[in-house]
This record gives sequence, C-alpha cells and structure tokens, in this order.
Amino acid sequence: MKQLRFKDEIQEVSAKILPDVLSFREKLHRYPELGYEEHITTGLIVNKLVEIGIYKIETKYSKTGVVGIIEADKAQGTIAIRADIDALPLRENTGAPFVSENEGIMHACGHDVHASIVIGVAELLQHFRDKLNVNVKLIFQPAEECSPEGGAKNLITNGVLDDVDAIIGFHVWPSLPVGTVGVAMGSAMAASDKLKITVFGQGAHAAEPQNGIDAITIATQVVNTINSFKARNIDPFEPVVLSLGTIYSKGRYNIICPQVDIEGTIRTLNEDTRYCISKKLVEIVMNVAKAMGGNCNINILRGYDVLKNDEKLTNRFVELTKPLLGDDKVLFNKPSMISEDFAFYSKRVPATYFFLGCESSHPLHSSQFLPNEECIKIGIKVLTNLVLNDFLGVDEKQSHVC
Repeated sequence: MKQLRFKDEIQEVSAKILPDVLSFREKLHRYPELGYEEHITTGLIVNKLVEIGIYKIETKYSKTGVVGIIEADKAQGTIAIRADIDALPLRENTGAPFVSENEGIMHACGHDVHASIVIGVAELLQHFRDKLNVNVKLIFQPAEECSPEGGAKNLITNGVLDDVDAIIGFHVWPSLPVGTVGVAMGSAMAASDKLKITVFGQGAHAAEPQNGIDAITIATQVVNTINSFKARNIDPFEPVVLSLGTIYSKGRYNIICPQVDIEGTIRTLNEDTRYCISKKLVEIVMNVAKAMGGNCNINILRGYDVLKNDEKLTNRFVELTKPLLGDDKVLFNKPSMISEDFAFYSKRVPATYFFLGCESSHPLHSSQFLPNEECIKIGIKVLTNLVLNDFLGVDEKQSHVC
C-alpha cells in the first residue's frame, strides 16, 4: 500500500477547521439560490476565501460563481477542484435547524455541502502551501442544475480550463455510507437530453367526438409507444432511460382536446445509442400521431454529455484514497443514469469524478434530502490528500528522469 505524506497533519488541521466549515455550510444552506442567481452565495464564498488568505480571486468567467487560486512557489502544473453552488426550486421539508430562509428554494442536491468541502480544502491547502508542487484552482460553479445548458459550458468557453492539467469533481451520494467513496471507471454518469412533444388534434364538442380529433387519445398512444420503445429498439444490454415527467392538456371538460404537451428526459451512456434514439424515436412518434389523424412536433434538446473518468487519473485516485480511508472504503460503482455538466470539463482535460457517501434515507432532489454532515470532513481529507500526495505524478516523473 502506498505511503501517504501528511496523513496525520491533514487529520489534525482538518479537525481544527471543521467547526468553522460546518458553520459556513449552515449559512449557505439558509440562503439557497437558483442557477445564475447565486449572488449572496458567491459573496459568501469570496469573503471566506479572503478570510482564509486566498487573494487571487476571479469572477470573470460567469455572472455568478467564483474561482479562487492557490499558487505554489514552484508549480509544475495546475489541478482544478470543482464545486457546484446552485439550489433547486423546492420548498424544504427537512426540519433542519438551519432550514432555508428563501421560500420555495432549497439545497436539495447537496451543493451547499460541495462548496463547503472545497472551502475546507482551500483552508488546508493554504496551510500547507509551502508543500505544494502544483497550483490549485478552486472552481465554485453556478447553474449546474440548469440543464440542458448548465454553467460549466460558459466557464469553459470563457477560459477557466486554459491553464488546467487535470480536474477533480465529486457529488454527495445518499446510498453510500459516510466514510466511503464510490468511483466508476470510464463512463460515470449518463448523457441527458430533454424530450418535448406537442400533440395536435382538433377541437369539437365532447358530445360530438366524431367531429374532432382527440389529442388526449393520441397522447396516450404516444406515451405507451415511448414506454415500450427501449424494449423493441435498443440492445437489451445497453443502459437507457426514457422517463416522462409532465403531460398537460389544453381545453375544457366538455371539449375534445385539441392539444397535449408532453415533456421527459432521455438518458444514455453510449453516443451511438443517443444518436439512434434522436432519429428513430422522432420517426415512430410522428407516425403514431399521423396514424390517428393528428400531428405532432417532437424536439430532443441535447443536454449534458456522458461524464467519462480518465483511466490513469481515476486509478491514481484509488491508489491515493485507499490508504487514507481503507481498502474497503473505496467502492467501485456502476455508472449512474443521473447527469452532470462536469461532463464538459471531462471532455477538455483529464478528469476524475467520485461519489461521496452521505448516508441519507431521502434521495437527491427530494424536499427532505439532508446529507449526514459527517461526510464533510471525509470530503475535505480525500481532496486535500490527493493534492498533497502528488495527484498529477509530478514528483514520480522527475524521479524517473533522474
């Protein structure tokens, strides 16, 4: 097993800063903000970075969000660590003493925890700054929940990765126990596309249905077709999710419905399958509507891509995290069909993304989701350990040259 540097020191310093980090997390949780509206959140993070002693702070990449930079004296590369910071439009029902004070908005996906962990990492790395062999870019990203665009694309377009050699991301994971991390080799999270269908019929008096074309009846067949699409059109060993989330009709109880709107999501792990669905599903749904005398518009809005973990970097993550947490605490996950705009970072630079056990009985995006805060100290230790133990392999490359 690999011998870690600074393991005891990381434990000692993280224990000292933890109460302050937990207090900061509670403050973020009280004031959640939606994507691209995270002005208070951004301000709190900027103030905290300055308090820690990090003065190289950049806000040029997006209208909200911030990047803090810790510069090593003899840097031989740059590692980025990303935390998302936006919340969801849900009314909180956790009963937490630090419940959201912004009505109808809550941190139901743990982004308050993510940001607080990276603040903790910032404080530890600032403490160990003279030990760093790389610069560290702390990316507090807005609008992760704003699919299909998301905040990552905007930051990347504006140059946030231009000097980055590798990037690390993570997400709290309710099904994993505190003290564990999960990692997937290769494809870690699915691509996500938005499905929008409008079914058109023809209105008539409900007592004279023969004079109309019932969009509800057509929509029913469309829904059944979508639900059976995978079973007859996709390789049964290929992971695909087609879920419909909303269906709305326009009309009145005594009018044959002229229009129905349907929305859903398509999740895939394979780009060829993604393309196949975008063509074949459109064709089949159009034919169903026309066969019943109606018509439809169907649009598939391309969203987040598949999040792919770099093999070398992810193996390095496992190599450095097992001696920190224990062999049995680093678990190998199946890919998740949930999506993440971290995927766009992973397409530009080598990346690894892991799942942090937070042991919640309620799932992500639930109004009752409240991660076990014990996961915060684990996240801080895991990320700090990676940076301080030569995650990029800079020292090892030099020793081979010598």
